[in-house]
Amino acid sequence: MPNVRRSYKDVVKTPEPMEILQEVEYVSVRLNKNLVVKVIGDGTGNLYTFNGAGSVVPVDKRDLGIINKKNQVHYSCCGSKSSPYFDIL
Repeated sequence: MPNVRRSYKDVVKTPEPMEILQEVEYVSVRLNKNLVVKVIGDGTGNLYTFNGAGSVVPVDKRDLGIINKKNQVHYSCCGSKSSPYFDIL
């Protein structure tokens, strides 16, 4: 076998760049209604299940849009307004 000189570039492989994972930030959200509510996050597609009034669930900040939509005040035919579903803690 002939003696062949090789460059370090032939031997050492450059690693592929790694995907940098985004740090996820959560916000505690409390349900105000005595219901079981399941919400699919509009940012991540995560499913959040709230099991009755007072239950607190950590929600990814990217999914707060759906929580805010659900929290919009609605008025009944008599003019009274509904209380919000959630409190963001």
